[in-house]
Formats: sequence, structure tokens, C-alpha cells
Amino acid sequence: MKKGNILVVEDQKYVRALLVDALSFFGYSPLEAKTPYEALQMLRKNRVDLSIVDYCLPGMDGLELIEEIRKINPKIPIFITSGFSDIVSKRVEKSAKSLGGIIHFLEKPIDLDNLKNCLDKVISYAV
Repeated sequence: MKKGNILVVEDQKYVRALLVDALSFFGYSPLEAKTPYEALQMLRKNRVDLSIVDYCLPGMDGLELIEEIRKINPKIPIFITSGFSDIVSKRVEKSAKSLGGIIHFLEKPIDLDNLKNCLDKVISYAV
């Protein structure tokens, strides 16, 4: 039995593939989007239990996407990822309350053991 549906929003093909493969291996059902617009369409059409959003995306940044996600599903747990940890983590921390709370910040390269532990904790409460 799958643990939950997780939407991965990542424009870098190899990072997205790594996350999707890891999520499948961990027992989750991953959905993938390479643009914010694809992500919003998927959220409207699918049950999503958690979303992993890259900060740097084409068309809108991760925080802007999270604002749009909150309009569709205000309670969905969200992890945000970035390779620019110092700059982005400060912006995320500053915006977290107004965005309905971002559960976790994941620094790239993503530590898959840490990802699994965080997912297991959050999904057990969200599903």
C-alpha cells in the first residue's frame, strides 16, 4: 500500500528524476511537474498529500507558487528546496507564516535519508 501522493515541482530533469525515484522507493506515489503551471493543474486534478517545491522555477519562484498552492489547498504540507540555502532559507523563514507554514527546508544536494525521515513524520499526520 502506498503511503501518500507527493507532488514534486522541480525544473531540473535529473533532480526531479532522483526525487521521483527515491519517493517511489520509499513507498510513496510521486507526481511530477517541471513548471509551476503544471503543478497547479496537477493539484486541481489529483489528491496530493504533500508537495516538494524548488525555490528557483521558471515563471514564478517557489514562494509565489506556494501562495497559489495555498489557494487550492490551504492545509497541504510543503517542503521547499534550494541550492542557495543561506539566501533562500532566510526568505522562506520570513515568509513562512504568511504562506501558511512551510514544513521543511531541504538544502540541495538533498540528503535522501533526511528526506525520508521528514516525509514519514509529516505524512503520518497529513494522511
